[in-house]
Amino acid sequence: MKRITKILIVNDKSVNGYNLEKIIGYHAQFILRSVSTEDEVLEKTTEFSPDIILIVIFPDGLDGYKVCKNIRENKLNRFPKIILISNQPLVENRLRGYAVGADDFIAQPFFEAELIAKLKVYSTLQKIEELDVFKTIVLNLLCHETRTPLNGIMLGSELLGEIENLPQSAKTYIGMIDSSGKKIQNLLEKITRYCTLKEGVTLNLRAEYLYELIQDVIDELVIENETVIQIDCDQSLHFFADWTLLREVFFYILKNSIDYGPPSGLIQFRCEKSAENVIITILDEGPGIDPIERENIFKGLYSLDILHHHKGATLNLAIAREIIEQHGGTITCTRGENGGALFTIILKSPYEI
Repeated sequence: MKRITKILIVNDKSVNGYNLEKIIGYHAQFILRSVSTEDEVLEKTTEFSPDIILIVIFPDGLDGYKVCKNIRENKLNRFPKIILISNQPLVENRLRGYAVGADDFIAQPFFEAELIAKLKVYSTLQKIEELDVFKTIVLNLLCHETRTPLNGIMLGSELLGEIENLPQSAKTYIGMIDSSGKKIQNLLEKITRYCTLKEGVTLNLRAEYLYELIQDVIDELVIENETVIQIDCDQSLHFFADWTLLREVFFYILKNSIDYGPPSGLIQFRCEKSAENVIITILDEGPGIDPIERENIFKGLYSLDILHHHKGATLNLAIAREIIEQHGGTITCTRGENGGALFTIILKSPYEI
C-alpha cells in the first residue's frame, strides 16, 4: 500500500492553480486541499496538517512570499515542505523564497512528471525528518519518565544489600539488580547525551595540549586486562577545541578498542600535524569491523549484534562522531594494515594555534 501524502495548494483561483489541482488529483497517493486567502491558509494548515504546501505565486494574486513567512513563523509548521510555483523564476525571486522558509522553487511552465517526482521526494524527506524528531522526543521522554523509578530500584537494592546475615543467593540476586540498574542508567544517560548533541551545542574553545589530555583519559579508563596503550604524539602539539567534548571522544574510542581487543593487546594512538589538519589515528588489535558495517557503527541506535548488545559501542561512537562533526572534522573507521580497527580523526587547522 502506498503512503498517503497530504498536499495543501495555496492559490487565488487562478488558471495555473486549477491546472495544478487537476494534475496532482490524478495520483491516488495524494490527498488535496485548496485555499485562496491568507486566513484560510493558517486555518487549514492547522486543521489539515499537510505534508507539502504548494504556493502559487501570481503577479496580481496572493503574496506567496508573505504566506510562506507566516506559515514558518508558527513553530508547529516546521515539518511541512513548502514549494513555491511561479512564472517569474529569477534568481532574486528564488532567494527571496528561500529566505522566508521555502524548500524549493518550481518555474512555470513545468513538466508534470518532474512535479510529481519532486512531490514524492519531498514527501519522503518530510516523513524522515518528522520521524527523526519524534524519535528524539520519545527517547527524551523515556529517559525522563524512567529516572525516578530507576533510582527507586537502585536505592532499594542498596538498602537490601546492607541487611545483615543475608544468604549468599539473596546477595547474588541483589547484586544482579544493582548491576542491571546501573547499566540501564548508563544507557539512558548516553541516549540523553546523544539527543542533546544532535540538537547542536556551543563549543567552549580553549587551547590545550593533546598529549596531556590523552594521558588523563588513559588514567581515567579502567583497564581490567593487560592491554597496553602506546602514544606517538608531539607533546608540544596544542590547539583550540572544546576539550571537555574531545575528552569524551577519546575516552569512548579507546574504551571501544579495549572492550573488543584481545586481553593483552596493543592500542596505538598516533597524532600528526599537516599544513591544513591535525590527524589522529587509533589502531587496535581486535577483530576489526566488517566493511559493510563501518558506517553503521556511528549511527546511534544501530547494533551489530542486537542479541549481545551490552557494551553500547555504537552509541559511544555515535556520540564521538557528533562531537567531531561539531568541530568541523571527520571520523572514520577502516581496517588496519595488519588487521584491527583503525579510527581516523581529522580536525581542521583553523582550531590550531
